[in-house]
Amino acid sequence: MARMRRGCVAIAVVALGLTSSCSLLLYNDDFSGAPGPVDASSPDAPLDESRAETDAGDAGEDAAPSCATATFCDDFDDGPLGAKWTTVDAVFGELTLVDGGVSPPNALRIDLYARDAGIARRAHLARDFTFPRQLHCSMHVSVPVLASDTDVELLTFTANSGSLSAYTFFLKATRAELTAHEQLKETSSSSTTRKDIPLENVPRGRWIHVGVDVDFPAGKLTLDLDGRPVSGALTPQTNAPLLEVSLGEPDDSDPSPATILYDDFWCNMSP
Repeated sequence: MARMRRGCVAIAVVALGLTSSCSLLLYNDDFSGAPGPVDASSPDAPLDESRAETDAGDAGEDAAPSCATATFCDDFDDGPLGAKWTTVDAVFGELTLVDGGVSPPNALRIDLYARDAGIARRAHLARDFTFPRQLHCSMHVSVPVLASDTDVELLTFTANSGSLSAYTFFLKATRAELTAHEQLKETSSSSTTRKDIPLENVPRGRWIHVGVDVDFPAGKLTLDLDGRPVSGALTPQTNAPLLEVSLGEPDDSDPSPATILYDDFWCNMSP
């Protein structure tokens, strides 16, 4: 059974290990019901979900067929929300299933509510796996509402390993760009080391394919952003017992509302 805590939901997604069909939509552009870009001073402009569904049809290969052979898959079309996940958590936010997506009938929608700056909020799904040597994940993701003073985590991988209290890799969206980060928290000194991996700016106003491949022992990362490959070096990891994979925002204190849409998420893992 999934562990579920209800409250006001907030969203953020951290990512580690994705490659295949993924879609990411940034900004309010073309989702306000009016032509042209939406002013950054109006981050909570209404989402035109019918337009989002139409645009999603051009996002590339449908990931759903991979569910039959994937280590884990959720296309958000079967069963109740969160049934395949270990944790369903929302505080000052909300997780819902909405019509449409890249492969109808459903997509996952995560909303983060507006709060005073510094007030914690979160909204995410998470599941634990035996720590793999190689990981390949795929999803379609869209961020139709995101203000300039807010960022959201899209996909996160977290593991406890040796002298480290936590190893985290995450994929984050800001209004201007998509970024990848590795964060190490050392138990012995309580210090935190963070490494940023530069990525190209993400096109605005449409679904984008995102894929992530990670070879943990080799410390090798390969991202696919709408067909554009990006490679990076990570800190090798070999002895962690578990890996947590999370969609959405697990911990956030930004003030402005945000919305993330997901569809056809799946991962293949090699022991």
